[in-house]
Amino acid sequence: MGIFIVIKFLMEQIFHACDIGNPCNDYENYISWAALLSFEFDQQAQIERQRGMEVTESFIYHDYSTLYKDQVWFLGNIVHPIWKQISCIFPTLTAYSDEVERNL
Repeated sequence: MGIFIVIKFLMEQIFHACDIGNPCNDYENYISWAALLSFEFDQQAQIERQRGMEVTESFIYHDYSTLYKDQVWFLGNIVHPIWKQISCIFPTLTAYSDEVERNL
């Protein structure tokens, strides 16, 4: 039974890494998608505001400077550590961790 728990945990981590794997793309593709997601989040914050709901502050788009700062934090603290660990377990995936590091 223990091995199944380990496999389940690994699969969850890989699934999560893929979900936030956009920074594994080349820089131009990655940053274009990051900007689009930022704009989408901002639209969500505007809808929340219009409906009188509590606005998710981190969803508010300010400018490209803030976008880049947020991405540096996201890549450095969330994406890169996950992909670095995955590449230790599966060395054939090291290219993805390397791409995140270049984008960072």
